[in-house]
Amino acid sequence: MQARILWATLFIPLTFMIFTTNGRGAAAPLGEYPYGFEESTVVSGLEFPVDMAILPTGDHMLVVEKGSGEADNSLADVVLIENFTAAEPTITTILTLSTTAGEGSGVQSVVPDPNFANNGYFYVYYQTGREAQSYDGEPRNRLSRFTLLANKTVVPHSELILFETVWDAVHNGGGMAFDNSGRLLFAIGELGYFRSEVQELNSYRGKVLRIQPTETGYTIPADNPFLNVPGALPEIYALGVRSPFKITKESHTGRLYLADVGHAHWEEVNELKRGANYGWPVREGPCPISTYTPCAAAPAAYTDPLLYYPHHDTYGGALTGVAFYEGVTFPEDYHEALFMADFNTTELSAAHLTDGSIDLGNFALSTNRIVDLEYHDEGLYFLDIYDGRIGRITYTGEPTAPSATLTADTVFGPPDLTVTFTAADISNPSGTELTYYWNFGGGMGEATTTEPTVTHTYTAEGNYTPWLQIVDENGRRSNISVLEITVYEGDLPQITLTNLTNPELTDYYHAGDTIEYAVVPPQDVNLDPFAPYSWLIELRHNVHAHPAVVYYKAVKGILNISSEDHGDIDIWYRFILTMNTAQGVKVTVTKEIFPAYSQLTFKGAETIPFTPDITVSGIQHTLPYSYTAIVGTEYPVVNLTPTYVTGHTAEQTGYLFSGWNNQPNTSNLFMLTAPAVDTTYTADYQTITLNYFSQLPLIRKK
Repeated sequence: MQARILWATLFIPLTFMIFTTNGRGAAAPLGEYPYGFEESTVVSGLEFPVDMAILPTGDHMLVVEKGSGEADNSLADVVLIENFTAAEPTITTILTLSTTAGEGSGVQSVVPDPNFANNGYFYVYYQTGREAQSYDGEPRNRLSRFTLLANKTVVPHSELILFETVWDAVHNGGGMAFDNSGRLLFAIGELGYFRSEVQELNSYRGKVLRIQPTETGYTIPADNPFLNVPGALPEIYALGVRSPFKITKESHTGRLYLADVGHAHWEEVNELKRGANYGWPVREGPCPISTYTPCAAAPAAYTDPLLYYPHHDTYGGALTGVAFYEGVTFPEDYHEALFMADFNTTELSAAHLTDGSIDLGNFALSTNRIVDLEYHDEGLYFLDIYDGRIGRITYTGEPTAPSATLTADTVFGPPDLTVTFTAADISNPSGTELTYYWNFGGGMGEATTTEPTVTHTYTAEGNYTPWLQIVDENGRRSNISVLEITVYEGDLPQITLTNLTNPELTDYYHAGDTIEYAVVPPQDVNLDPFAPYSWLIELRHNVHAHPAVVYYKAVKGILNISSEDHGDIDIWYRFILTMNTAQGVKVTVTKEIFPAYSQLTFKGAETIPFTPDITVSGIQHTLPYSYTAIVGTEYPVVNLTPTYVTGHTAEQTGYLFSGWNNQPNTSNLFMLTAPAVDTTYTADYQTITLNYFSQLPLIRKK
């Protein structure tokens, strides 16, 4: 089965616009909040922010950005934001890290030391890049401590490497928090897909670790659960997690809660408990892997999640933000509630954790791609990775402000470019007359209307950022909604993609291939001599994206496509090229490439009187079973029925698994690399006659 490839000449990536102005102003329209709640933007202009930490020294916070560049040649900033509740916060880059940014890799999280006010210590969990301290040619997952001085500078060479372990492009984890005793807990993901080491105590994969930082490193707390277990890693506090992206603390109890991003069925929150095993990859949510409720309760060896919810049929799910509301101005229903943000569905929900029951309900439908939630001073703060901003949700008790989305009938063309703007998706809770304030960007003028449409002509080349704000008769203002207009009349650059692994493949790819991407420069265009081109490459997955290459400044580059199973076939790559002219105009084009597929079928041999069970990538199926695979992807296949016995007399027949398609492979585990053609795999068995007293370790099935 051959894949499809889609080509597009021009693409304006609105969902990835990064704004350079600080202070108030928004890159996204308001979400749909309950009566009396409103959203505002407190900081914008960040570049792929992934985590924030409010400092104990006042209205200041640290923000870490994911990183931009190609593979291990990426850079990421740590940003200090002072007075973030003020009208004009101060934003200072205090540290730049060498990291490996791509897919789920880069900088993950930051947390201040409990004694930050006195020692200036803060901790960063990240994946190292080629210029990182002690880099040996391979990225590593690293936890380091840095020291911030009063003059807003980081002490040179102050990085103290506390911990390192192996790296993967996905599921690196990142949840991090101090408990009330000053011990640091940080979570490491499974580092790949369906890793059996998650259940092993001699591996850091899929574990929550607990350490006691010291001036020179760390010690192991005396009550760590596996400290005296032979062969166990002493830092381990809990195990069985998949993609543990966030940890949050309930201040009045000191309890810590972990948000673990699920695979295909469930999102879950676990209360962190000493020695707990949360089940992955055997279990997901409250069930055995690949099942929904009703299902069997967890065996004694595993701890079911405290809170869980199923994936959306279309969007899936990704629980990427959790925080407790600790104030009093929100309505009483939300006091001490755990707020949760789902990256895929953009929904906000709230839950009450009480002994014996959990009350979970929807709170709002957001427009944001939230990767962190924090509470501070009667506000719920969120971090939007795509719009590069920090937003705040507050409660006023008054009618919610109006909202609208700015749209345009065209966003690209040569001068004179006439654009008709429209206010769409208008929400007007007050029911009063609305006034529309239009700004056409770049000093091109403004307009005020009582109608939701206006027209403007752009007469000069450039990138313009028009915006819209609407106001009701009570003076309540909407968030600002922004577009990007590109006015340009020259030639466009082109993107070429060359498959270096399989040169004969010109219009699709196989997992494991190496793709060279390059620019075909336009004719007679004066380019920026310092940075003529930059690349953003996204691994697209249904409705969301994982940045694979972020703002890599080069004419060409290499993308190594992973052969690991992503758990879904609805994935593809989008190559976004931005050309910078000498006149300062940015022009963006794109090309998308899709995988090749094949149909794989598993069945039992016709000569056997039973139906074997198998797992494919950890999910159980009864044969026959067929599925669509991405060519080149590695799928672990396990035969769950290696033996079988029939008969209840002295003469019995036994069946021993002998391999797939008569291949001499009697191992229960078969690491299958999906072929380029539709293929059937038959589970073959050899038969033997048993007597009643046979002691062969065969399993009788009724």
